[in-house]
Amino acid sequence: MIYYFLIFLVTFTTAIVPATTDAVAEDRPFGQALTYLKRSLYKIFIAVANSEYKYVMDIPKNNEVIVAVIDDHMSSDHESLQGQYWVNTKEQNGATGVDDDGNGYIDDIHGWDFDGDQPYKIQFSSPHGNQVAGIIMGNPITETYSGYEHRIRGVNPDVKVMRIYQGDTVLNATKAAAAIRYAVDNGAKVINLSHAQYDSGNTLKDAIAYAKTNGVFIVIGGPNTGMSSNTDMDTFDDVFAVARMNYTPGYGQDNSDIYHLTGVWHEKIDYCLPQKMKAISNSGSNTGTSFSTPLLSGIIARLLMHDNTITHDEMRTILDDNSITLNPYTCKRPSAELLFKNYYGGQILRKSVKVQNPSGKEVIMNIETVVSSSGAVIRREVRHVNSGRNRYWVNKVVE
Repeated sequence: MIYYFLIFLVTFTTAIVPATTDAVAEDRPFGQALTYLKRSLYKIFIAVANSEYKYVMDIPKNNEVIVAVIDDHMSSDHESLQGQYWVNTKEQNGATGVDDDGNGYIDDIHGWDFDGDQPYKIQFSSPHGNQVAGIIMGNPITETYSGYEHRIRGVNPDVKVMRIYQGDTVLNATKAAAAIRYAVDNGAKVINLSHAQYDSGNTLKDAIAYAKTNGVFIVIGGPNTGMSSNTDMDTFDDVFAVARMNYTPGYGQDNSDIYHLTGVWHEKIDYCLPQKMKAISNSGSNTGTSFSTPLLSGIIARLLMHDNTITHDEMRTILDDNSITLNPYTCKRPSAELLFKNYYGGQILRKSVKVQNPSGKEVIMNIETVVSSSGAVIRREVRHVNSGRNRYWVNKVVE
């Protein structure tokens, strides 16, 4: 009976495209293909995909979480980003020119511009800011390239992003510290800094301590080139520092995924994460530590959504215990699959079945069932394997 059921799936469910951010109905973060692509297109799109991070969304959400992004401008009208931003409702519903919420910033409805010392202007956008925000919380959209469709989304579309503008270059230590304190005071639980920050004194260190005391996690990118000095924020204690690496699906031993380090890391770097991310369309360059950093921000935010009492030390332990060490390097890669299974206690059950398709050709169907810690089926997926390196999801069943 299962054979006929799977044949039915092959025939009728290939074109199903989920239209919700719910983890049960959406499983293709970072450009996972809906349709079969030739190897040339594979290199362009699927090499930047990492479907493993879908398991972050399988960890249940119990709390609302805001992630502050200190970056250049982020779009309000991009189809993947609109409606995903934090809004200061007290200022939105208050009087123009009045500090309605008493936080020291007048009319900061959409956040604050710490470069120009003015309310965040929502009419601007930047490829860099858009991509960083999109990797964290981009809504699922379908992108078409040369007739092929791609379903792409961020790692954690359930969060809201607080927009903090830093200008075309990084803020000085005083302004960066003020931006961190603004994010903390206005409810952010995670702060993403994809640009390097420098401070020869204690201004930034005091702001970092303030964030930690208030249970806020700061995630910052390490260098793309060169090495950090002891005045660089990625070397400071109490931040989560990220290095970049490449992710290549299906090229390791036994067609496994491989991660090879391409960025610069040092002893204060905490984690290495994939750098080639594509979470939204029309976003320009999508490589570098800038795009490894928001991936960790999204993961930390999801863990806080499940349990917002996690301390800094506990978060490091959770991430460390559920990371894969990148030998011969000491840098660790947090694994969404391990987090789902070990931290949350869920199960991922996999099996392969040989069936005949409607034309009579024998094919292999990989069946994956994702089960919650209470035993309920969260999601079941079926994929057709054409070859050892075919990693394209072409069918799915949602229960």
